[in-house]
Amino acid sequence: MTGGTDVIGATALTSTGNLAEGNTFSFNREFLTVLSAGATPCTSLQTTYLYGDGTPNKSFAQPIAANARTTFLVNDPAQAGAGHPLSIHLSCASDPTGTFLAERPMYFNFFGDDGGSDVMAVPDNGLSQKAYFVEGETYFYEYLTVLNPNGTDVMGTVTYAVPPLHGMSSQKSWRFPAHSRTTINANADGASGEPGPFWVTVDSNSPALPLLVERALYFAY
Repeated sequence: MTGGTDVIGATALTSTGNLAEGNTFSFNREFLTVLSAGATPCTSLQTTYLYGDGTPNKSFAQPIAANARTTFLVNDPAQAGAGHPLSIHLSCASDPTGTFLAERPMYFNFFGDDGGSDVMAVPDNGLSQKAYFVEGETYFYEYLTVLNPNGTDVMGTVTYAVPPLHGMSSQKSWRFPAHSRTTINANADGASGEPGPFWVTVDSNSPALPLLVERALYFAY
């Protein structure tokens, strides 16, 4: 497998974490790496897998070592299990103020191209009613994955802004079900047409509740 990835270091530990993108299909191996540290290290991690295929969500507490790193294979049957699109929510079960840091490395072979990616989990207070993405190309396989952790469905708008040389901008309405992950094929949804760059915004409209949105890109470049 070839590839590379880059991530900015966290500036603080947290007691919650959210990851919108992820899947356990046969082409992908997803890991959850967790550092328990700080003044009150978390020693029991409440792990919730929110599926995007209608599978009932799975939530359980599992031990993690204080002042150490713990690694979970999300594809494992004891975790999310194989064959699902999913998001993850994390919190500290041992102490509401217990702190940790979580990342999600993934290694894949998709459409004949192999690679890997990694991203930091976002705390609950980092979710937002709007998300912006400046990078995007119709030459790539681009997906938007949306985690709605709220107890109610949210109606949202996805706006694809395409430079004038390549066509007009477009808006699409989406329903994001409660406690679930939604996957949007950006190329098919609104960025299709003449090959070229585009950028995206995702808005939470009715009700205006915080979401987490990730942009997954697969390409041979």
